[in-house]
Amino acid sequence: MLCLINLPGRIKAPMSLLKPARKLHKILSYFVFIQVTLWIVGGAYFALVPFKPLVKGQDYYQPPALTADPLSVSETIRFMETPLESLSISPSAQGPLLKTNQSVFSVNTGHEALPIDKDAIARFAQTLYTGPGSLKPPTFLDTIEPKVAGLVDEVGGRRELWLVEANDGPGTRLYFDAYGTLVTVRNDAWVGFDLLWKLHIMDYGEGEDFNNPLLMVFSVSALLFALSGCVLAIGGLRQSLSRRLTRRRRARG
Repeated sequence: MLCLINLPGRIKAPMSLLKPARKLHKILSYFVFIQVTLWIVGGAYFALVPFKPLVKGQDYYQPPALTADPLSVSETIRFMETPLESLSISPSAQGPLLKTNQSVFSVNTGHEALPIDKDAIARFAQTLYTGPGSLKPPTFLDTIEPKVAGLVDEVGGRRELWLVEANDGPGTRLYFDAYGTLVTVRNDAWVGFDLLWKLHIMDYGEGEDFNNPLLMVFSVSALLFALSGCVLAIGGLRQSLSRRLTRRRRARG
């Protein structure tokens, strides 16, 4: 850090560096203080809060098992009349479903699936929830409002979902689509994690861009803040040692 050590003798640091370093450090402190604090808070949260058991909610629900007869799946696909651009199979409250780019088919019946009612959602949610609380009746939501000033979207912009909430510590929330497929499981710990993650990488939209310009600017600024602080620390150490050496020489004289 532009520090010269001359032994024996006093430690020397160019005095010309201290003034600009002190000015740069002061300016950068106003610029990066809040973001550095958010980095520290976020890092502590990520390290201390259990990710899979709590944030991902694995201690509070079990993923639905997919049990589908291969022959029934093949028969259902064979009788589909729509052209297939995409095809996926997933468990649901009405058994395994085949989802295409246009339609949803029941593997059990071989016909196009229909949306299910509130009671079927409630029964299915009860088989998935493993937490200590009780489940509230399902609520159908046309839109799901983002949380925390619009920064946290629990369902990735999806619409028309069933919500089943649990009376437990983390506030577990199970989301299902109209056909009874589990879309996602969220809780308050996940909301905190997602919020701090977006603040951590400074991507306030999707929270996935590690290389956005804002993060680059603040990272370089934080680095300069740390380096200027090191220069000031070295300068302060030099001055302290210089005063001690001066007092010793005067005492000897």
